[in-house]
Amino acid sequence: MAITRTLLRTSDAGIMMAVGGNRIGTVRLLVSELWILHGTGFLIGILATIFFPPWVAEGSSLFDYGKAFCICIFLISGIGSILSLILTFLDPYRSIRRGK
Repeated sequence: MAITRTLLRTSDAGIMMAVGGNRIGTVRLLVSELWILHGTGFLIGILATIFFPPWVAEGSSLFDYGKAFCICIFLISGIGSILSLILTFLDPYRSIRRGK
């Protein structure tokens, strides 16, 4: 839900920037969002695999599923929060105000 709301907010900001004439800023915003989403998720996924290797078969319990669920929730929440933080520094209406 966090990523969906962040993506919707980014698209709204991108539309406002494009309407205001800042098309390069819109492209940079969306490309940086894709890099952050996929790059951060990939790096954190690699680190989670290194520290919690799935091939170690010491036994299976319900805690393993709980641990995997918590890792997924932390990854999704962390990536969504990074994008939300970046979007707080963005003023999409500045392009429109500057154009008037």
